[in-house]
Amino acid sequence: MIPEEIRKTIVALHAKGTALRVISRMFGISRNTVRDVVKRGHEEQPDQSGSCEEHQPLIADEYRRCEGNVVRVQEELKDRGIEIAYSTLTRIVREMGLREPRKKRAGAYTFAPGEEMQHDTSPHKVIVGGKPLTVQCASGQIRRLGSSDVRTCRMSHC
Repeated sequence: MIPEEIRKTIVALHAKGTALRVISRMFGISRNTVRDVVKRGHEEQPDQSGSCEEHQPLIADEYRRCEGNVVRVQEELKDRGIEIAYSTLTRIVREMGLREPRKKRAGAYTFAPGEEMQHDTSPHKVIVGGKPLTVQCASGQIRRLGSSDVRTCRMSHC
């Protein structure tokens, strides 16, 4: 939210003919924000923080009825003439505590440097027996692309 004194200054600078780009650089805000301030004048932006509070009981009912599917809840609300952006709706659902908290990870993986196995299935051009081949290396095996021929190799050779 832009403070009132900055809004007044932006409007005054624009009225004097200062370019939007110059004003945006002066205050470190986007040109779209400057454009919006100029269009609205120096009036305060309406507070939209509580605009969905009256719909919370309906959101909770629809959330349960739709079995936790927020997209479906949004569609049901839209059918009733209530338009709420998906990101706002998910925030409301989260703040109301309707969603189950995410499960914590069961364990941790700790590997010393060089212990963790790397898995690379990128094609590599190698020379085997004097012939250039395109192969894939994965889990200690080498496979010639376009063939079912699989051979075991050390990863250092791939």
